[in-house]
Amino acid sequence: MDLYNKERTLEQQKERFKEECIRCYKLLEKFERTLRINNYSISRIEKYWTSLRIIHKILAKCFEDAKKEDIEELVIKIDTNKNWSE
Repeated sequence: MDLYNKERTLEQQKERFKEECIRCYKLLEKFERTLRINNYSISRIEKYWTSLRIIHKILAKCFEDAKKEDIEELVIKIDTNKNWSE
C-alpha cells in the first residue's frame, strides 16, 4: 500500500521534468530502469527525480551537454546555497 501516494508523486515529477527537458527525461528514464532493476524503493526513486530536477534547473542545461566546468560551477552554487543541507 502506498500510504503517501509516492507513485503519483513520482509520475508528477516525471511529467514536470518531461516538460522542461525531454532529452534529460529520456536519460533519467534509463536511470530509473536501473534503479528498479536494483530494487530501489519508489520513495528513493522519487527523491532522485526531485533532486535531479532541481539540479537541472540550477545547471540550466541538459545533463548530456554539461562540461566539467559546468559541473564545477554547479558544485560551487550548491555549496554556497544556504537552503541546501550538508
